[in-house]
Amino acid sequence: MFDGHLGFGFTVEQDSDQEGPSFDGVEVGARIGPTLGPIILGADVSYAWMNSSNDPNSSTEYKMNKTDLGAFFGFEFLKLLRVWGSYYLVSEMKFDSPDSYKLRGTAVGGGIGLTVLPYVSINAEAKYYNMNEITSNGQDTTVAGDQRQKPLEILVSIGCIF
Repeated sequence: MFDGHLGFGFTVEQDSDQEGPSFDGVEVGARIGPTLGPIILGADVSYAWMNSSNDPNSSTEYKMNKTDLGAFFGFEFLKLLRVWGSYYLVSEMKFDSPDSYKLRGTAVGGGIGLTVLPYVSINAEAKYYNMNEITSNGQDTTVAGDQRQKPLEILVSIGCIF
């Protein structure tokens, strides 16, 4: 199975005592792997070009590139409906800011896809990030507990399934 998708992602909540990034923008990706009856599994990759702000009260926005690499497992019902869960081993957000700010960590996600035409689907996904490595001005810092930045992203996309 190949499920390529193009969509729009945005944050809906920030679960952290520390201000974290809110972002929105275009995301492309693919889920690639075998179909074993109703079971689907494989690799899940995505890349996004986003606008981001670390402070919701500020008008300063930075460009951000986001990369997610992981694995997925799901079920396909009658070739019309798919549900899946993903675990992203590597998630990285690079900001085009003066201090070269970068976040790294992991993420978990889940989604549902509805095939509306042959080879075309409409998808909705949620990704919950756990960013525990921060790079700023060339300094790497590992954070724990409430200092981790944990944005929740919603992605709505159109997919092409083979």
